[in-house]
Amino acid sequence: MPSVLPGIIDWLQPGAIGAGFAIVWAQIKGLNRRLDEQNKRLDELRVDMKEIRAEHRADNRALKEKLDRLIENRLLTAKQS
Repeated sequence: MPSVLPGIIDWLQPGAIGAGFAIVWAQIKGLNRRLDEQNKRLDELRVDMKEIRAEHRADNRALKEKLDRLIENRLLTAKQS
């Protein structure tokens, strides 16, 4: 029986090392997948931010135009008085 035990150890040792590498490889793949998902989400958020900024610029332009009209109307009424 003692002669069989070293044979089993010689056989199991590379298998254990291979299993360890497989576990590490699976973890790396999982991290890469999560990073890809996070990058996609960041891209979506960047697009959303660009849209929000464009809306804010449009709102600011509209407010500026309204303010300009209000000032013009006040100046005209002040001159007429």
